[in-house]
Amino acid sequence: MAAFNKKFSNLEKKVDVLLETLAEAVALLKLQITKEPDLSPNAMNFPIESTMELEHFNSIITPELTDFYINKLRNLMGTSTSMACSLKNVLDEKLILEYNLDGTSGKSSLKNCKEFYNVLESAVKMKIPNEPAEKVIRKAIHNSKNSHFQMSSREKKLKALATLENN
Repeated sequence: MAAFNKKFSNLEKKVDVLLETLAEAVALLKLQITKEPDLSPNAMNFPIESTMELEHFNSIITPELTDFYINKLRNLMGTSTSMACSLKNVLDEKLILEYNLDGTSGKSSLKNCKEFYNVLESAVKMKIPNEPAEKVIRKAIHNSKNSHFQMSSREKKLKALATLENN
């Protein structure tokens, strides 16, 4: 009987160790699942290229996915010192030209895409914590547009020079 009790006690200890190990594994799995949710049906390609894609992205951002997308956008924006360049990793340049924050001057409002804007604003706050995020985003949009129009102007001048030289 003593041998049986000893074996039973050893088995209990082993089961307890297994239970602890299993609990740790389950906790790690849960943590991994919350970090990387399964987004395959709603997976987004970046940069976002159209208003339709932006509206779709805005509609799939749920409270459960907010942190995931904040980190995703923060990673997309990278370590570039130019916020305008960073923004182009999230939104295509052509889409940036169609939007501004408030929807003035015949442009669409980025703030109307509330979920997307909140995620973008949070990602910008993490990237540049000592500046107001709205001001940083507004300036990045302005700089992107300015860069686009300067490039466009240079191309027109080069084409004009090329046609003059050919004649």
